[in-house]
Amino acid sequence: MPLNATQLNGLSTTQLLSLSTSQFAEISSTTFGALTPGLFAALTPTMIAVLNSNQLSGITPSQVGQITFTQLQGLSSQAMSGLSTTQLSAFTTTIVGALSFTQLQRFNDAQFNSLIGPNPLLNTPSLGHMTATRLNTLASSIIQGYSQGEIAAISSTALSGISAATFFRFTTTQIGQFSTSQVAGFGMSILESIATTQLERLSASHIGALSTSNIDMLNVNGLVGLSVTQFAGLSSAHIANLTGEQINALDNTKIMSLSNDQLAGLTSTHIADASDRFLGALTEHQLSVLTRTQVSGFDADGIAALSATDIGSFSTTQLRALSTEVIAEMSTGQIGALSSQQLSGLAFSQLSALTDEHMRALSAD
Repeated sequence: MPLNATQLNGLSTTQLLSLSTSQFAEISSTTFGALTPGLFAALTPTMIAVLNSNQLSGITPSQVGQITFTQLQGLSSQAMSGLSTTQLSAFTTTIVGALSFTQLQRFNDAQFNSLIGPNPLLNTPSLGHMTATRLNTLASSIIQGYSQGEIAAISSTALSGISAATFFRFTTTQIGQFSTSQVAGFGMSILESIATTQLERLSASHIGALSTSNIDMLNVNGLVGLSVTQFAGLSSAHIANLTGEQINALDNTKIMSLSNDQLAGLTSTHIADASDRFLGALTEHQLSVLTRTQVSGFDADGIAALSATDIGSFSTTQLRALSTEVIAEMSTGQIGALSSQQLSGLAFSQLSALTDEHMRALSAD
């Protein structure tokens, strides 16, 4: 016959510990909840391990507060899933920090939030196993309580699935503390809604860690919001993946900062779709390193955006990439700026496209 509360509390610690696991397993939740704190603290991990969720449901918050790390190791994850939110809120910070991922997994969202509400700092291994779903349930006060080391433990997989609302719960300082691998995991919900103040916290290395598809998801305002230092983190592959809208949204400072490597990412389509402002902002050096394929993207409007000095920076190879239609539409000033070497490098069809006005400009020169 199972022991009642009076009989159980009448046992000495030695007698309590001499109970068999089968005897202990027969104790009701009500009786178990009446166990004195002193006797409760004496329970061994082996005895704790046989408790089922029904028995655990009977323990009081004061008993929960008595649970030691050693006893915690005996609690099965399934038994812990039967704890109420009131019981879980009584766990100490030390105990919360000692919970294993397997034990945490058993909790539903209500239990989980009751558990971490008064104990915002989970241990680093547990944070490393947090899913996006769980991260999305955390309040700002909890997320903002995490240190740099704890932030570093959150997986890129979890970050990739969090909502924009959750991302906005991180402070700008915490965002700057993300690793490049974490930033590389940013999903569409983050990149399409990221605020300028958050973006400012990312380094050039962070920006460079974003995949080409992620850069494509970055909204125009986000791209425009990058500093020149951050923009320098983009590779040629990133540039190649930018849309025409993104390319044309770049300010002149960023356009003129494009490195040779970044310029290599521009496609002939980019050139063809580029605004007069974009093309006009390219420096002579930048124009001089464009490939034949890239130059072939210039149409009449695009060439018109270049100055005579800009045209003079083109090599004969680059000039030969221009269509006859583009040559015919060039201004007399542009044609007149061509050197004899550049003119001699033009194809016969290009020379044939020169107009009488062009020829007069060359004669006057």
